[in-house]
Amino acid sequence: DGNMVSVTTDITDLKQREHQLELITNAVPILLAYIDHRQQFQMVNKTYAEWFGSTQDDISGKPTEDTMERDSFLSLEPYINRALKGEFVRFEISLSKPHTSYHEMRRMEISYSPDFGRHGAVEGFFVAAIDITDRIRAEEELRQGEHALQEQASILKASFDAIEEGIGVWDQDNKLVAWNNTFQRLLTYPDRLMKPGTTRTVFRQYLIGAGATFGDMELATENPASLPMQSTRQIGEYDLTMPNGRHLNIHRFHMHDGGSVTTCRDITEFKSAQQRLQQSQKMEAIGQLTGGIAHDFNNLLAVIMGSLNLLDERFEDEKLQKLVSAALRASRRGAELTQRLLAFGRRQALITETTNVNELIEGLTELLVRTLGPTADVETNLGDNLWPMNVDKGQLENALLNLAINARDAMPDGGKLKIETLNIILDQTYTHQYEDLHPGTYALISVSDTGTGMSKEILERAIEPFFTTKEVGSGSGLGLSMIYGFVKQSGGHIRIYSEVGQGTIVRLYLPTSEKTGSTVESDHLIESEDRFESTGERILVIEDDPDVRLTAVGVLQELGYKTVETDNHDEAVELFGTGSQINLIFSDVFLHGSINGPDIVKKLRKIKPEIPVLFTSGYTADQFDDSDMFEENFHFISKPFETPDLAKKLRELLTEEDVISSN
Repeated sequence: DGNMVSVTTDITDLKQREHQLELITNAVPILLAYIDHRQQFQMVNKTYAEWFGSTQDDISGKPTEDTMERDSFLSLEPYINRALKGEFVRFEISLSKPHTSYHEMRRMEISYSPDFGRHGAVEGFFVAAIDITDRIRAEEELRQGEHALQEQASILKASFDAIEEGIGVWDQDNKLVAWNNTFQRLLTYPDRLMKPGTTRTVFRQYLIGAGATFGDMELATENPASLPMQSTRQIGEYDLTMPNGRHLNIHRFHMHDGGSVTTCRDITEFKSAQQRLQQSQKMEAIGQLTGGIAHDFNNLLAVIMGSLNLLDERFEDEKLQKLVSAALRASRRGAELTQRLLAFGRRQALITETTNVNELIEGLTELLVRTLGPTADVETNLGDNLWPMNVDKGQLENALLNLAINARDAMPDGGKLKIETLNIILDQTYTHQYEDLHPGTYALISVSDTGTGMSKEILERAIEPFFTTKEVGSGSGLGLSMIYGFVKQSGGHIRIYSEVGQGTIVRLYLPTSEKTGSTVESDHLIESEDRFESTGERILVIEDDPDVRLTAVGVLQELGYKTVETDNHDEAVELFGTGSQINLIFSDVFLHGSINGPDIVKKLRKIKPEIPVLFTSGYTADQFDDSDMFEENFHFISKPFETPDLAKKLRELLTEEDVISSN
């Protein structure tokens, strides 16, 4: 009808909302865009345009290919095609950023979201991209920093573990926080205990249960937090003797935060050296005392004997002459006694001469046979080409005679006395353990018997003057004392080995004469060069004397062997069965307790029959010839053994084992 209807819509609010949306879109640090199905930009935000070095107006309406470098477009094109097919795509890609020096490559995280129209067809897709280059670089720097920290921590841990002192750190509740490997090794703590949070009480109970003995218990309370707060204060110190024979010195320090630090160090060698020094000082003091007394007493005896001699010439009365003669005999016995005291004090006058000891012993044999009587056998095994020595022949003969008398008294029902001689070189590894003993060439004289033997307590005092186990009137206790003094004054060394019920062996090391000359040096050089070192085998050492075990393990480790050590049967079986490869057993013959070395070895050979075994003892091998404690063809080395001799013996046994194993 010609009528017209006019509709007016107020879109002010809509325009405002579009403007606000545009402001928000431009403010976010994300590249946003909309690309239609013709691959033309319909919308980009400010961040997108600036990233490509352009403006929003310049990009809007342009094909995507025109806004970026050709290589960048080609790398994006497969993802664009997938989005136009209706697939949501998210990916990371490196793109060349335009208008930058050298066209800097930036790492982008991009997502394409398809835009489906009313009829379900894809009309375009939304683009959201984030430049993650700086984040990746920061993460890489962080990783590198963490790696550097881990390396530093690893270096610190290795340094911490390399410290020879064991260190354990406890918090204010007495719970373990940190420790080094030395701490665990010295205290022999099992792995199950070495966990942060384990209390000190658990560790203490473990040590007590394992049989460790405490010298002086800790001086401080179990709760260091209750102590007055101060910088650092020592709150405990004690010595600890471990079941393996090692001696540890423990210190505990209170820290300002209420925690504490425990340090421990191995003082086994220190204590051993201290004991040897004390023994040496004691013997030196006794020597000075007895030597001084003997010197003064000799002066008195000289007056007495001189006066008696004068009286003897003047008395005609037979009764009076008998009394004087008796007094003279007693005075002469007193003079002999003081001579022995002088010998112990190393103050006798020695008349030395170059001596062939083998000839001296052969000349004494008949006298020794008469001394021991018909119930004892005397046997000699004299080494070939024994090096000559400078020695007082009379004193050496007297020493051998005294040793024969001791052997006779120790074998009331008969037995065997054996005298052996041998050339030997004492190296620094051996001589550094003893005062006044120097490396070099020695002639060894060994005197052994099959008598009653001595206990460890008696053996420790055997060379002290006037110490004797014989009945009153049967001995002065000066025989071994005199021998000790004579050997020491001659620059030599004496060792005594004994086991109750097994007998005694006394070894005299007397330095050789200078006439041995260059041949000795060349022999020693050859012996030193041929070390027979290990190729890394593991040896089980069974020895009940801590000092001897320490020395043996030290020599084996010096030769390159790995060692595990024990002093008893149960631990030996446990060590042998733990799975750690044992290549050889090195065992002492006599051990404290009811079971000896050969018995332990027989049990271990039930586990591994082919394991090679080397026995050692202070006795010589032929003293076990009539014994049934060994299997046939047992291998043996006498104490004290020289490093080259032990090395050679071990290599022979291990090489033989390799041959058997390969066959």
